[in-house]
Amino acid sequence: MNHPLSWVISSALLALSAASAPSGAASVTLPLDLEPQYASQLCWAAVNTIALSSFFPASSCQVKDMPGRSSQAKDAAYHSLDVTALSSLTPPPGLQQLLATTSGTNNVNHGLDVCATNIQSCNVPGVPILLGLSYTTTKTTGMQPNPGLSWGQATQQIDAGHPFLFVWGFTSGGLHQLIAIGYSNDSAQQKLMIWDPLPVPKTSEPIAMAPLCGPLTTLTAAQIGSLHMKLIDFSTYTDPTNDMGVAAVHDDDQYALALKVPQAPVLQQVTHNMSPIPSSDRRASTIMGLSFTKVMFSSPPAPAKRTTPVQAELKKNSAVREPRELGIPFPIVGLGVDQLRRPGLNPTTLLTQTISTVLIPVEVNGTVVDSFLMLFRNGRWERGGYSNTEVTKLLVEARLQYAAEHHISPKDFYMVSVPGLAAFFVAHGYGSQAVLIPASNDPLIGAVAGSATPAAIQLSRLVDAINRLAAATQSKGATVR
Repeated sequence: MNHPLSWVISSALLALSAASAPSGAASVTLPLDLEPQYASQLCWAAVNTIALSSFFPASSCQVKDMPGRSSQAKDAAYHSLDVTALSSLTPPPGLQQLLATTSGTNNVNHGLDVCATNIQSCNVPGVPILLGLSYTTTKTTGMQPNPGLSWGQATQQIDAGHPFLFVWGFTSGGLHQLIAIGYSNDSAQQKLMIWDPLPVPKTSEPIAMAPLCGPLTTLTAAQIGSLHMKLIDFSTYTDPTNDMGVAAVHDDDQYALALKVPQAPVLQQVTHNMSPIPSSDRRASTIMGLSFTKVMFSSPPAPAKRTTPVQAELKKNSAVREPRELGIPFPIVGLGVDQLRRPGLNPTTLLTQTISTVLIPVEVNGTVVDSFLMLFRNGRWERGGYSNTEVTKLLVEARLQYAAEHHISPKDFYMVSVPGLAAFFVAHGYGSQAVLIPASNDPLIGAVAGSATPAAIQLSRLVDAINRLAAATQSKGATVR
């Protein structure tokens, strides 16, 4: 895969003007308590916690079967217990029903203790359950296209003071949960402000302790990173096309969030499972050949007035931007979960594929401030897809560090991207000679940020993690989804 980088620079330069044009635009962004995910598979828990913050003040925490703010540790614990509602008389039982028995109370307390003590032990895919809220979804049946909300519907959510949650699915296996927190329509350009909970914070050790209400307050701004928030074209939301080097589609939304009107217990519908391993040909009903229980929604109740209204903030960016320039591009080797699980495959052979996606960092004075993708489509390079700028920043930092330590040109690196498992690496060398340098810590795959590992070893760890997640999902006793 000997690809000189000069072939993409001319096209990227044309795209830079769009990436660096001053906005000077009014934009509406909700004042929410934003947080990154604390473990690689907890994107769903992070956005669940953020969404609840628009309904409940910081002092109002979910306790027993009373609604309130949640946390990633609490969401992960409830997920392990199959809790999908505060109250439900039909399986799986609601939280109220679990707490009505001694054994149920013990199970809840144990689950909360385990996840709060070591969040990494609860690092599994799940679904935002939004306890205490009603919501609507856009999920279609089978493999029908799902463009999500219309522009009018999307802006209506934000103007009402609420975010909405959405999912992108990878056609080669995997899902990723994000949340829309604002919008801009300056110069008739329809854009969404989104929060991507990836990557996990840049800490010296993986996060262990996590609170049972609200965000982890011991993290510094530098550890969290300032680039999780991104203004994207509305068309990217409806059809991402490519997310960090892997083909992606819009999968589902949770919107029209409202406090539940007290009523007889009903079962909330779960329309998607945040497993990273859905089968590419039957993704809507199975995951890696495993089938899952479909839980049906009741019709949402009439919207309730919020007791603590959250007003949208109107922000105007009038500051003059510093000159931007393109950083050194990353050719991307994008790997799907399904690819990695092929029987008898030597995964290092996947590192010799032809490059069709390049990640372009955008920098100011050598610091990453934005990023975008260049895609090779219909015989030419064009800008498109979605790039995670905070991940890009970590990749650039890891590349510079390794290049300096080993006296290698930064231009000699590429990127290995496995978004279906939330795994991103700087790579050097090809095939069996390649080494992979993780952008983030992730005990699930034995990854230590900035520490190079032979590709054969690291890729085998990815395969093992995929198999373990599949087994854990299967052990929950799922049937046809």
